[in-house]
Amino acid sequence: MGNNLGFAQENLPPVCTLGFGDVASVVFSPDGRDLAVGPWGGSSVQLIDTSSWQVIRTFEGHTDGATSVAFSPDGQLLASGSRDETIKLCEVATGREVRTLKGHTGGVNSVGACLITEVGVVL
Repeated sequence: MGNNLGFAQENLPPVCTLGFGDVASVVFSPDGRDLAVGPWGGSSVQLIDTSSWQVIRTFEGHTDGATSVAFSPDGQLLASGSRDETIKLCEVATGREVRTLKGHTGGVNSVGACLITEVGVVL
C-alpha cells in the first residue's frame, strides 16, 4: 500500500543498516524520494535514495557532527546545521555548496525548512 511520502511501505526493508553510527537528524525530501541523514559522529550529510536505500550523494564541508537537516519546500536545497557552529546550504541535485552561514556562538542544533525569496534565503 502506498502513502503520501511517494514510496510503498511494503518496499521498506525490515531493518536498514546504513553504518552511520549515531544519527542526529533525518528528513525525507518533499517528494519522498530521498532521505537526508545527519550523523552525530560524522561531518558529512548523506542523501539516500528511498527506492534502493543506497547513498547517492554525500554533502561535505562541516568540521563536526551535522546535527540537523532540512529540505527547501521545492526539494532543491538542503540545509544542514552542525556542532561546528555553521549552517550549510547545498544544491541537492549537484551537492554544490551554495552558502555557509557563520557567526553562531555554539553548535547549531536545529534548522527548519529553508525558503528562497527574492531577497535571499530564509531559514
